[in-house]
Amino acid sequence: MDIVAMLEKYSLTLRRLPDSETDTYFLPANPTQMELDNCHLHVIRPISKEEFDKMIQRNFLSTHNSIFKNGYLLKKVVRIKKERKGGWMVKICNKHSSMQQWSKKYDFYGETAEDAVKLAIEHIEKQQREKDLLMRTLEITE
Repeated sequence: MDIVAMLEKYSLTLRRLPDSETDTYFLPANPTQMELDNCHLHVIRPISKEEFDKMIQRNFLSTHNSIFKNGYLLKKVVRIKKERKGGWMVKICNKHSSMQQWSKKYDFYGETAEDAVKLAIEHIEKQQREKDLLMRTLEITE
């Protein structure tokens, strides 16, 4: 299989997956010891003390993970690195919208690039067969 030709023909993008991934989220109200050990401060944006206080009062910011320091809003962020099995991922690109490109519904994974491309092509061809069958059904009912 010529992978490059298949990527172009079916509008697919191919990406190598790393052997690890990092989960990133704001520190929760009741953190575990692991979350505390992996907590970092992240600069969000410049902010005035008055605006910061208003956001705290209105519950837009949480007091357990928001800090005002030297004119900046800081958040306590947890970053946990997880090992995972590497591989390849293919995304189906939609020329009219970027919605499908970012939807996990259109992600296909494989241990090899060929495996991932084959899964994506099988999905596309199945969708096309279903669409053709529906069109034939509509023509018969007219």
